[in-house]
Amino acid sequence: MLLSISGFGHDGPQATRAGYDQIAQWESGLMSLTASGPGDPQKVGVPICDLLAGMNGVAGVLAALLDRERTGRGATVHTSLAGAGMSVHAFQGRAGRSDTRCLHLVATIIRRFLRTACSDA
Repeated sequence: MLLSISGFGHDGPQATRAGYDQIAQWESGLMSLTASGPGDPQKVGVPICDLLAGMNGVAGVLAALLDRERTGRGATVHTSLAGAGMSVHAFQGRAGRSDTRCLHLVATIIRRFLRTACSDA
């Protein structure tokens, strides 16, 4: 098993960017959810994107280990800080709480994830 955590995905136009928690919080829109008002983004009190990327990676590795028991094959698991930040939005991003500048960045990143091909679809 191999777990690889990047800042903004492993392929695509942002793949070479370095990943920092606060940048991932901003670009995923999380800072606008903790803001005191429009135009006042605030970081979450802990490095949430770092922590969630690790947790998402562990979940992926556990799923890959179960698959290995069934198939005998190993796997590479990819996750990212930006993906982790977007994974915790729930409905807030659609409820008018996010700064529209952040939502534009989120939409740009999400479009890349929507094109993910699956072998067992």
